[in-house]
Amino acid sequence: DPKEWHDFIQAFCRELVAIMGRDAAGRLRFRVGTENGRRERFSGTHDEYVRHYDFTAAAVRSVLPEAKFGPYNISGASIRGVSVADNVRALDLARHCSTQPNAANGMHLTPFDWVAYSRYFRPGDNPEAHAQTCREVWETFEQNVPALKGVSREIHEFGVAPWGEVAKRTFASAEPGALGAALTFQMMLRLREAGINRLWHWGVFLLDPCNDGGNQPRLMPTGQTWLLSVLEHMKGGEAFLLPAIDESAAGTKHLALAVKDEGGATVMISAYNPKISDHTP
Repeated sequence: DPKEWHDFIQAFCRELVAIMGRDAAGRLRFRVGTENGRRERFSGTHDEYVRHYDFTAAAVRSVLPEAKFGPYNISGASIRGVSVADNVRALDLARHCSTQPNAANGMHLTPFDWVAYSRYFRPGDNPEAHAQTCREVWETFEQNVPALKGVSREIHEFGVAPWGEVAKRTFASAEPGALGAALTFQMMLRLREAGINRLWHWGVFLLDPCNDGGNQPRLMPTGQTWLLSVLEHMKGGEAFLLPAIDESAAGTKHLALAVKDEGGATVMISAYNPKISDHTP
């Protein structure tokens, strides 16, 4: 019942205001679902999702008019994937939001405040190819829906995921260590080149199979922990991307980031070989 859902979301937002205060609640971001382009996540039709989106947006904005509001993160984003899906088509949803009246309140320009998707990668992948695909998807939305020019480019799920390789026993662990950190670093920099505005990564700790002696589980930092801690140290400085002058004879991809601030400069260098079995120095 779209009306009942609308009223529930209105009440929910009012409760957020009561708990957090209007300013803090107004800074929240509301996303309608997770990877809803497949029936496993949203079993209805495209038109049913559009109606669900419209009523949710109208309810949120009636209480929190300044809050950011947008669609689900697209799974396996590609130019074809945003136009053709099992049921919900993100590109058609964007067109509706910018050109058609909202089904709940009749207003035009239903909010669509980001184009976001999930981006997983694995040892052996090419960071530049991944970033190029991401850029193409973001540009496709802006080219087809002029109202989205300059819309926030986002990735809501991001990380190394060699699940298939672990199952096939071609990679030892879902924690890819220093190799994964080198790959993640290059992925992040190439995405920055592609114009990304916001990125959410998974946590940087895993449960240690050993306990602390008191039968309490403990957390073990992953290979990305050091990488992200150094990037945090670089935060706020003037950044320069440093590509390698020459190509590696071993096929290793080299990329560096230099960040200059009042305290001096920090340089991080990544050496990543897509051939995970190649240990050439």
